Amino acid sequence: MQRLEKQFVEYNQHLLQSKQEIKALVDEKVMLTKKAEDLEQAAKVIVDMVDPVEGEVSERRILLERLQRAPQRITNFVSEATKTYVAHVLSLVKSFWPKADLSCIAMTADCSERKFNDYLTEVGPFAQKILEDFELE
Repeated sequence: MQRLEKQFVEYNQHLLQSKQEIKALVDEKVMLTKKAEDLEQAAKVIVDMVDPVEGEVSERRILLERLQRAPQRITNFVSEATKTYVAHVLSLVKSFWPKADLSCIAMTADCSERKFNDYLTEVGPFAQKILEDFELE
């Protein structure tokens, strides 16, 4: 009888320990599920910015596919935005100096990198103003 009582106590302790482990696993699963949902929502916001949903076809694409394409989409966006800004600046130059020959614009061999950086620093405030004006359009 004592042996059975001892086994019962051991089984009961084992059962309580198992319940605690199960509860800890359930709590961890809930936390991980919440974390995954939060990450999915954050990723969706970013992906929607660079790969907007266009009709039913796009809505069916899974988030992972869209997220995998996001770096290329961002690169393309930055490239296109840069071209637009450069074109805008060159248009401003032409508007003030219509006879300017813009075909020769490039960093020339006789312009050192240091001098070029000095020029960049000098025109920085003007560039900021142009960007501010550009954003108003």
